[in-house]
Amino acid sequence: MGGNFDEKQKITSLKTENNYFLKNSCYYSNHLLDSPVKKLILLTIRIVNKFINIKTFLLLISLLWVFHPCLAANSLAANITPSLMHKKTVRLKKPEKQANHPHYHKKTKKDKSRKLLHTKKYKNQSANHTDFISSFKQHIIGFIDNTIASLRYSAYKLGGTHFDTSRGIYILDCSSYVDRILQTIYPKAYSHLISTTGSDKPTTHDYYNFFTRLSDKTRYYWDKIDTIEQLEPGDIIVFRHQNRSGDASNGHIMVVMDKPILNKNTNSYYLRVTDSAPSGHSKDTRPSHTSGIGIGTLMLKAHPKTYQPYAYAWKIGARWKYNVNFAMGRPRYIV
Repeated sequence: MGGNFDEKQKITSLKTENNYFLKNSCYYSNHLLDSPVKKLILLTIRIVNKFINIKTFLLLISLLWVFHPCLAANSLAANITPSLMHKKTVRLKKPEKQANHPHYHKKTKKDKSRKLLHTKKYKNQSANHTDFISSFKQHIIGFIDNTIASLRYSAYKLGGTHFDTSRGIYILDCSSYVDRILQTIYPKAYSHLISTTGSDKPTTHDYYNFFTRLSDKTRYYWDKIDTIEQLEPGDIIVFRHQNRSGDASNGHIMVVMDKPILNKNTNSYYLRVTDSAPSGHSKDTRPSHTSGIGIGTLMLKAHPKTYQPYAYAWKIGARWKYNVNFAMGRPRYIV
């Protein structure tokens, strides 16, 4: 009887200790553990109450201790809500380029078509303007070529003004020849020249002073030309000789027929011109030892720093003339 009583007392005390431990386990399961762990603890309690086997209980406690971090991690992953996952995805997503900027304007097909149309229109206008200038230069070159082709008699005469295209007779000096070309092709530019110089019959002196007073900015009827390489067909070039005192005594004026060509060996330029002169130039339309109007080639030297002409040779291989001052201008066609 005493042995049975002691054994029952031991069992009772063991149950009491187990119940105390289980209560504490339930406490931790309710406050610290997640739902899968809580279920496992409750299952453990049921098994312990049924079998009252301390070895089984300790084994379950050991398993719970080993697998608790994995269960907690799974529980944490299960408790992440879809909204939080969406927020993380949004943070990682790259923002659209300037889409939310208050001044951002998304280009539409209509805008692109307008821009393309404007670009084409600008190119067409620029092309039309270039074509117009090119055709007008061809017009003045054509007028001079027709004048030379219709020539039957021509002579250089200082102060002469005879210019008869119907009979092909031309008796005039260099400035009168240029005057008639300007009157025919650039009437408004020529009128502006006359009103500015105050001369009804401009001479090389008037042309020279008029060109030197042109500003670098584009004028309404005339443009200033500074360098030889800027010369184009239809431009006018004039020079004045200097005497021993440095004053200009006489000069000569010509119309450019083609762009200058650089001779790298002599650092000079070949320039094709038309003029009325006592003699012709190289490769000239005038027969040898004759005067009057014609087309030929002379040589110009350019300053190495300014590229402005400072000397000329009447023919290729002829002696250079240095005591001269040059001025150049370009008439503009105004409708």
